[in-house]
Amino acid sequence: ISEFSKYVSHVIKFVAKSKFLKTDTSKSLVENAQYFMKKIWTHESAKNFIETRCLHFLNIASLLKYYLYDENTSIFNNLTNSFDNLINYLNIADSGKFTLKWPNQKPFETIDFWFYELEKSCERHNLQIHNLLNLSFDHYHFPQLVKLPYSYSDLFNKYLNKKCKFCSKVPRELAVCLVCGDELCFKCNFCCDMMRDSNKKHTNLCGAGTLILLHINSTYVYIERNKRSAVWASLYLDEHGEEDKDLKRGKPLFLNEQRYNLLRSSWYSHTFDYQSLKWSYNPLLNY
Repeated sequence: ISEFSKYVSHVIKFVAKSKFLKTDTSKSLVENAQYFMKKIWTHESAKNFIETRCLHFLNIASLLKYYLYDENTSIFNNLTNSFDNLINYLNIADSGKFTLKWPNQKPFETIDFWFYELEKSCERHNLQIHNLLNLSFDHYHFPQLVKLPYSYSDLFNKYLNKKCKFCSKVPRELAVCLVCGDELCFKCNFCCDMMRDSNKKHTNLCGAGTLILLHINSTYVYIERNKRSAVWASLYLDEHGEEDKDLKRGKPLFLNEQRYNLLRSSWYSHTFDYQSLKWSYNPLLNY
């Protein structure tokens, strides 16, 4: 058995016994598994597949090396950097061979350590790791905000009398995270201590520090960044294009696609700090 096959076999054994990876049965992972089972693999095709998937990360690593050490190189003059060129520049393998240069004489222990670190990250950042593993192999999909119903009455009825997943009580004020869809207690009105802990974890893990919350009782979207919060706007307007804060007028409200697209664009480009929002140091989820 070649050295390459031994490494791949070692990785497969870890994946097979990993509790975290076994628990994920999402549609994208199932489709990817079916893709691999249907494909006829050879040593060369597996090698080419891995090289292709590594190119993006090798480009990033090469760019970091270039800027950190300010080396004079012409590697970035060629936009079609090959796998061999990049691994030579990074000095991690020999050109034309899939023989990695390990930092020590115990490569399998090194692989075990990498996977140990991955599992620790899975425990601390469950949501992000799940999203990473759910990426399609064939296409990269931009991150998406939660899909919202066109009529606000449908959204309101969905969460009306929605019980807490921990204590089965109905929260006084409920907010929905538009990044992941999780249900949270809003503005410290916690229904139980477990929800309080869940809110704290969610603040640290979801959205890389930027929370986008839809407050069900008011229809408004709130943004929280770096312990600051601000009211953004309402995504739901009446037939005249007006908001109905706190549902006081009782008018039928409908999703405004322009505002939804603007919110998504601001999230993509990280431009909330540059918008005319009234920021305050009142956390939306922490106590």
